[in-house]
Amino acid sequence: MPASKIGTYSDLLDEQIAAVSVDGVKIALYKIKENVFATNEMCTHDECSLEDFGKIRGDEVECMCHGAMFNIKTGEVTKGPATIALKTYPVKIINDDIWIEL
Repeated sequence: MPASKIGTYSDLLDEQIAAVSVDGVKIALYKIKENVFATNEMCTHDECSLEDFGKIRGDEVECMCHGAMFNIKTGEVTKGPATIALKTYPVKIINDDIWIEL
């Protein structure tokens, strides 16, 4: 699938989670130390919204519903109760535009 433009870098706030929808897939965007990362927006443990209930902790996101934690860069579970990793997506910044590949 070709890359999709999903927003602008300058609109993303540091250390906050923004959600976008791309072809019906809800994606969470994270701006950390001038880098942008993307994962599925729903926690794999209990389908809680990371935009609404997630908190960035360094390079991890914690789902405040039940305390599951994931590495933002790899999607890997770093703390249960989740056992399934978040899907991650490649992100490119071109000029000020954010592009993602599903």
